[in-house]
Amino acid sequence: MPSFYSDTGVWDYTPDTAKAAGECVILGRIIGVVSRPITAATKGAVNTAGVFSFTKGTGSAMTPGQIAYLQANLHVTASATTTGIAGLVTATAAAADTVVYVDINKAPTYDINATGPA
Repeated sequence: MPSFYSDTGVWDYTPDTAKAAGECVILGRIIGVVSRPITAATKGAVNTAGVFSFTKGTGSAMTPGQIAYLQANLHVTASATTTGIAGLVTATAAAADTVVYVDINKAPTYDINATGPA
């Protein structure tokens, strides 16, 4: 029988190298944001849910509900990347903006009766 371990959205994480608070890490197929500084080889916590500010890659504006793709440098962009989806944009970011707010690990929803995102 399962027993309660922790609140949703906070995972244990043991890095190979030290991580600073606010640093983005890739955990398999999702991302996490380090809660507090973690020294190398020491268990700490990462947030896997919530809205976080990310450095926005150069390029186009981003709008609420749009997919935010993670770049190799851990910035986000509106263009699909091989790194994957960071989450969904929560507030408008103009093309010139350097920051965008992303609800991490959220995927777009689709209406099965339509041909695109709901």
